[in-house]
Amino acid sequence: MSPDTFEADLRASLKASRVPGHYHEGLVRYLVHRIPTGSFLATVLRNNLVGAVVLADPAGADPAGARHLVDIVRWLFEHAPHAAWGSEEAVDRWTARRAVA
Repeated sequence: MSPDTFEADLRASLKASRVPGHYHEGLVRYLVHRIPTGSFLATVLRNNLVGAVVLADPAGADPAGARHLVDIVRWLFEHAPHAAWGSEEAVDRWTARRAVA
């Protein structure tokens, strides 16, 4: 699959999902271009769900994260390459293979 097709498929699946829109660009940049995400998504990608819940504290900077954590994880499971997430090592490997522009 070409990078353009992969990106289009990700965008379409995100649009159809319950993942809040303000996470879409970060997820696409991470999965297509291997650019690290913000702290909340990084903890989710690393499978640090306790850390994600703490960062998504309803009184904190990202209250939508707590409400949509299951939606984000479900979308990752169904649409993201399994090699791109699930542990700190997987995320480090994914971003280490980032193409140098």
